[in-house]
Amino acid sequence: MMKLKSLKISEKLTIGFLGTSLLLLGLGLFYLKRDYDIQNQTDRVIKAIILEAQTATDMSESLQKIQIYARELLDIDSGKPKKYLKYKAKVQKELEDLNKDIAVGKSANLSITIKRELKEKNQSIALQDKDLQTIEELREEIFIYQDNVARFLSYLKNDNLKGAKIIFDSEIEKQVKDKLIPLIYQYQVLSLKAIDSANKLIDEKLSISLQLIRIYTVVAVIFSLALYLYIYRSIYPPIKQLQKAAQEVGKGKLNTKIYPRNREDELGILAKAFNSMLEGLQETTVSKSYLVDIIDSMADSLIVINTKGTIKKVNNATIELLGYSEAELTNNRIYHLVEEESNLNLNALIEANKFPFKCETNYITKEQKAIPVAFSMAEIVSEEGKVEGMVCLARDITNRSRSQKALQEREERYSLAIEAVNDGLWDYRVKNEEIYLSPRWKTMIGYEDEEIGNKMDDWYELIHPDTRETFKEQLLAYLKGIESEFEITYQIKHKDGDYRWVLCRGKVVRDKSGRADRIVGVQTDITERKQNEERLRFEAFHDRLTGLLNRNYLFDRLAQLIETAQDKDTMFALMLLDIDRFKRIENSLGHFDADRILIEIGQRISQILDSVHKVVRLERDSFAIILEDLQYSSEAAAIAETILKKLETPFEIEQRQIFITVRIGIALSNKFYNRVDEVIADANTALLQLKDSGKANYTIFEPSMGIKSLNFIETENQLRSAIKRKEFLVFYQPIVEMQGEKIVGFEALLRWNHPQRGLICPSKFMTIAKETRLILQISWEVLRQVCSQMSQWQNKYPQFEFFVSVNISEFQFAQIDFHNYVVRIIREAGLQPHRLQLEITENAIIEDIERAKFVLQQLKNFGIKLSIDDFGTGYSALGHLHNLPINNFKIDRSLFKNIAIDRQKFKVIKSIINLGLALEINPIAEGVETRDEFDKLQELNCQYAQGYLFYHPIEPEKAETLIAEQYQNLRV
Repeated sequence: MMKLKSLKISEKLTIGFLGTSLLLLGLGLFYLKRDYDIQNQTDRVIKAIILEAQTATDMSESLQKIQIYARELLDIDSGKPKKYLKYKAKVQKELEDLNKDIAVGKSANLSITIKRELKEKNQSIALQDKDLQTIEELREEIFIYQDNVARFLSYLKNDNLKGAKIIFDSEIEKQVKDKLIPLIYQYQVLSLKAIDSANKLIDEKLSISLQLIRIYTVVAVIFSLALYLYIYRSIYPPIKQLQKAAQEVGKGKLNTKIYPRNREDELGILAKAFNSMLEGLQETTVSKSYLVDIIDSMADSLIVINTKGTIKKVNNATIELLGYSEAELTNNRIYHLVEEESNLNLNALIEANKFPFKCETNYITKEQKAIPVAFSMAEIVSEEGKVEGMVCLARDITNRSRSQKALQEREERYSLAIEAVNDGLWDYRVKNEEIYLSPRWKTMIGYEDEEIGNKMDDWYELIHPDTRETFKEQLLAYLKGIESEFEITYQIKHKDGDYRWVLCRGKVVRDKSGRADRIVGVQTDITERKQNEERLRFEAFHDRLTGLLNRNYLFDRLAQLIETAQDKDTMFALMLLDIDRFKRIENSLGHFDADRILIEIGQRISQILDSVHKVVRLERDSFAIILEDLQYSSEAAAIAETILKKLETPFEIEQRQIFITVRIGIALSNKFYNRVDEVIADANTALLQLKDSGKANYTIFEPSMGIKSLNFIETENQLRSAIKRKEFLVFYQPIVEMQGEKIVGFEALLRWNHPQRGLICPSKFMTIAKETRLILQISWEVLRQVCSQMSQWQNKYPQFEFFVSVNISEFQFAQIDFHNYVVRIIREAGLQPHRLQLEITENAIIEDIERAKFVLQQLKNFGIKLSIDDFGTGYSALGHLHNLPINNFKIDRSLFKNIAIDRQKFKVIKSIINLGLALEINPIAEGVETRDEFDKLQELNCQYAQGYLFYHPIEPEKAETLIAEQYQNLRV
């Protein structure tokens, strides 16, 4: 057997590589085998976990859904068969899903899979068959459950609601709670136990595998290190000796030799060859003149420069290329020869060691002509390794650049031709009046190639009669040179009989005499573009929902009418129509049905108007009507009355009748109108006059209304100033207990301390405050004042439990962050939440009842008291009272005034008070002024009251005096 020392280097490396590779391969195969076994076992466990867990979850969800749908069925009115069938179908579907879950659980049970696996491995592990028994019990119970549900549905179908409720409460609910849910839970527990056992087995396998892998890895590493050390010691020293000798030769020392020490491998052969090379070098020399001849014979330009870019040597090719003499180039800098100097940042190239450097640039000749070259540069290095200069080579690539440019131009022409393929091409020979129409030209209008002739008349016949002569005239004018271009948009007849819009363009070719010889062009189908333009034009002036004209049309048409009225004696009118309570209608019906009402309103108005008059939809619930060519102002009034009468008829929505009322403000034209906004403003002023004059009415603008609008604006400005100057005060009216007339709380009442007019009640300015939404700033400022005052009183009289009630506006309650805002104010004031009561109107609550419930519950959870203000006067919340988390409700004086003599009012108040007491909600009578009213309310067991009979609204100082007196009595 050959000794290792006599082997060649390649053989030694091969043996080392193969040995190490075999060890690593064996380790890898072993690891893969163990990993595969563990991964396979893990996958089965994971799949079983997912399947069984999902099965148990699906069973629980199906049972819950069946219970929910069953309860819904119990609550369904017998007169709604569609709803009954809907929930019945849902129950039956969930029963089917339940059967599928049982089948899946039985066929893919984890414990059976794991137990079979462990028995094959002779593993001893405590697994029982209880999980299969549980599945069977579940299956039997579900069969019973299905029968009970079927009986339940049968009772419902026969309108036996009582029997259905009995079977649901006594059997279905009890079975789910006592049997099905415990069995599903037991099934999950047993499955998890089996999974835990399997995981233990996997952990054992993984631990053994890791130990074996560690041992195998250590052996492979030791063997690899031994091979590495042997090969390193036998190869590295001679290579180092050879490297050192080569460096000596590079310095010019040609007497250096290598002693191979009788090596027979590649290194020995290399050493002998090196020594032989030295002997040849010693015998051979190359003259300097010979090297110069070689450089000058080069076809490419060569320039030698130093590190500063100064030219030291050029060859003949450089002189011929640039037109300079050798003297003109030598000792000048290379930068003025290169078009892009940035490429030759020598310092950066040397520091980054980016040699050899290559790029394409332009050389600038003596005549300042740019010559494209392929430029390359390599460094000249001294014996010490320092860069002393660079050799620059440049090859003239002018011909190649021209070829590339020509190729690019051909490609661009080809690309343009490809883009034109979708257009129809045509070529008209003027002299013989023959025309070539491309297949695409013909297919655009539905014809085959042979179906259209080659004469211009064949083309003319297809052009729409309205534009045919225009087409001929423009074409003839272009051919004669009268027009500088030919481009026309026209309609052409399709084979199916319809007309298509096309854009036709052409370019003329003339002979030497200037006469038109031929004209070549393209034709593009722009039908879709035209249709889009028409659609956009329509949408620009029409409302998408109703199809009526829109605000853009209103402004455009009014501007025209105003201009016409300046010159001619014509009359027009603008009506603004506003729908009453539309927001509430929308909240009750939903957006879809509300949209149907808006559409029908537009249709009804359009039906009663002449074609000269136009209906416009402005906002969500407002319309405008432009009346033109009026003879008398009474015509506008007559049309308004007709519209009101037309809209009296109820709207049929889902078998329900919806009644709506509208208000109409009218502005008649006059010669003083110069702008559209002036007309609209006057019509809107007239509309605002109807705010307090009842519903279903109209009015025509009069100049006196402008004065009222000015008063409105003046009051608005004063309110804004009052907010800045903090002119609003809070008075307090005590709320007393009917038995003993003890004070239990206060209602905070707003007053405006006007600098000139003194104290002003809210009724004088609240309407304007609401319309301008200044009510928000005022209301939040009142709440801050009250919370700050209450915080002082609670700290001063801690044992006296009382609250202060603050009115909340509809605008406040509608704010998204209302709850957070209130809580923040309470916390900043340091007030105990239960000492604050918020009074909210019925209208604010009923506007969005579900949101109201959510917000009120948040406030009550924080500890704030809640009260409904003016209960029974608006859209009554009686139907929702039991679901609202409120503490009190206030009975408005209008309901119990003259209660002593009005028997009907007595019954109404009695019902309201009894309802509140039954729901544990305290009624508070608001505005009690007479002893008779007090006695009757006390007789009806009304617990709390406030009014002039007890106290008028008083300043904070007087309110504190009352608190102090009652506090003293409490302490005594």
